[in-house]
Amino acid sequence: MIKHLGPHALSTLLDLFNNSWRTGCVPEVRKEAHIIPIHKKGKPKTDPVSYRPISLISCVGKLLEKIINKRLMYHLETNGIISPTQSGFRKNKTTEDQLTYFVQNIENAFQEQKSMLSVFFDLSKAFDTVWKDGLRLKLLQSNIQGTMYKWISNFLHNRTARVKFDGKYYSKQVMMKEGVPQGSAISPTLFLVYINDITSAITPYVKHTLHADDFAIWNDFAIWSAAEYATTAKVRVQATVDKVFKWSQDWGLTINLNKTVTTKFSLKTKERDVTLTMNGQPVPTEDTPTFLGITLDKRLTWKPHIQKINQKAIRRSQIMKKLSGTKWGAN
Repeated sequence: MIKHLGPHALSTLLDLFNNSWRTGCVPEVRKEAHIIPIHKKGKPKTDPVSYRPISLISCVGKLLEKIINKRLMYHLETNGIISPTQSGFRKNKTTEDQLTYFVQNIENAFQEQKSMLSVFFDLSKAFDTVWKDGLRLKLLQSNIQGTMYKWISNFLHNRTARVKFDGKYYSKQVMMKEGVPQGSAISPTLFLVYINDITSAITPYVKHTLHADDFAIWNDFAIWSAAEYATTAKVRVQATVDKVFKWSQDWGLTINLNKTVTTKFSLKTKERDVTLTMNGQPVPTEDTPTFLGITLDKRLTWKPHIQKINQKAIRRSQIMKKLSGTKWGAN
């Protein structure tokens, strides 16, 4: 719709954008979100957790956010501020890069007759729990000052939301005290800044990879250590797990202990089990963890992943057969 505006309307819109940038102020109406709850299939409808919130915000506001986000990303990338291990929401960075790097480390360990102990972290409601004042501090530490800092700080201030249901009813307006707005063009970049220094929790001899996903609101963050003896890898990884947990506590993020898992990749048939703990609780062991959408297995045979893909293909082909029937179906 905006593309089809006339010259006068476009000029007025440009003036509004420039005024917002110069003053560092975002109109209050651009800070309101309408949340549409989408029911998760198979979940009880009486439980609020059974609904996925979809946040709808101003399209005009998102256009300005895209413009400012380009400037922000240019500053972060040209100054090398974002960790090179972060692949989310960055140009020329993909999940394939991170998967290749991770799998290659497993292959290297196997070739050296070592085992690789890994931990896959899951952050609960990561975008919704970002500590705004902590984010402002990290922006300043990233040398984001002046007009850019002023605009982002105001963008985060006094944001509100209300739930829309049955297509016409609204709940009371609620102030969003913490978190970055979902659906915003600049929120993923702000989140990258917020979690960027999680890499400081990595101890020597432990490697990691990091990826943030805007839509599913979860993060893949994996650490691992390869060693000839499992006990050596355990000591190294446990130290990092403790530091990562402390980092999450310091910055108000919650690690989901139920979805965080550990996997020991090894070709050895007989090896002592390794138990890691987080906040006094054992980290669940998973032989077939899912990382960045790929199902792995501890011997790296790829059989579980192939089986899942095969099952999906069969289900979809059956749907296509029903739709393409000669006597019934879509035709």
